[in-house]
Amino acid sequence: MNRTNRGRTGRLRGYYSGIYTYFKENYIVLILAVIFLGGVLAGSAIVAWLDSATVKNMLTVVNGFLGSRKDQEFTTNFISSITNNLILLILLFFCGFCAISSPIIMLVPFFKGLGFGLSAGTMFAYYGIKAAAYIGILILPNTVFSFLIILMGCREALKLSRTFLSVIRPLQRGTQPYSPGRYCAKYMLFLLLLCVGSALEAYLYTLFASLLVL
Repeated sequence: MNRTNRGRTGRLRGYYSGIYTYFKENYIVLILAVIFLGGVLAGSAIVAWLDSATVKNMLTVVNGFLGSRKDQEFTTNFISSITNNLILLILLFFCGFCAISSPIIMLVPFFKGLGFGLSAGTMFAYYGIKAAAYIGILILPNTVFSFLIILMGCREALKLSRTFLSVIRPLQRGTQPYSPGRYCAKYMLFLLLLCVGSALEAYLYTLFASLLVL
């Protein structure tokens, strides 16, 4: 019995130790994910506080954008999809070369979440549950995919920014400098993945936009 209890205790310790190690190694990513969710909640809360007339005006803008995409060709939809995310990725790329850009980098996921929260919240506020299929099929897949790319971009930008900060302030023990060459290579991969996500969204609009009428 004692051996059984010791075995269970050992497994539990190993389990909790694994969780602790995971959070310790990935706490920045988790914090950025929470910031993104905070942006989504903030956008939804803003819509909830607005009066119906303002929501209707916002919906006119959203519907105008979505309606134009319904009639666009694949290439035009691809460009529309990638533009906003590409701006964020370029911003993060250059922030990585600035030693004091960490606050800006941390805010990027919030603004991405805020944009999604405002647009999705507006549609739900006006159309109710009918908006779920539209958002779930056409908007959400690339929003999640591009968010993961932006999340990785934030992490890499923070690493490089801290490397440049170490020139001003001595590196802490155990901290490894981050190679700008490796940084640029990863951002080329992020750009490629962003293109894949935008192509997926454009393809979904081509297939389903005319069928999912609000």
